[in-house]
Amino acid sequence: MDAASDYGTYVSTHTDTPTSVLRCVETGVKVIEHGQSLDEPTIRFLKKGTWLSLQAFEELPSSFSNLQRDKNHQVIENQGLVWT
Repeated sequence: MDAASDYGTYVSTHTDTPTSVLRCVETGVKVIEHGQSLDEPTIRFLKKGTWLSLQAFEELPSSFSNLQRDKNHQVIENQGLVWT
């Protein structure tokens, strides 16, 4: 992550699971793309300055599991929610 900040930029990642998001945030990733499978403790773990870009799907891929479908529904319902 120092290499990115040395160039005046940041690192973002497309990730979904609590384990992968925790690993990314701990190493300095600034933007988490998607994250539909995150649980509340992981969302609370996100550090100030870390952006969560949920990017919910209106039409779900057929490969989505029931958990992913439920999480996507929650994201759409709460799109106006701002995490602090």
